Amino acid sequence: LATSAAIISELEKKKQQKKEEQQRLDEEGAAIAEAVALHVLLDEDADDSYNKVDCKTWDDYYRNLEFFMGGKRACLP
Repeated sequence: LATSAAIISELEKKKQQKKEEQQRLDEEGAAIAEAVALHVLLDEDADDSYNKVDCKTWDDYYRNLEFFMGGKRACLP
């Protein structure tokens, strides 16, 4: 009986971990979709001051994704 309880407990932990991982992935996906939408909107209204920053990794993408009043900077992988 104790073994069954331990197995059930372990399965519940794994289920919770999967749920948390899926939530994290959903949030990342939403952030990426928002960034792409902003990029499209900015690109449509872009002028000569638009500066595209090259990104080699997702970390570069997140670090360089900045929108500020003096100009617009964005990068897409």
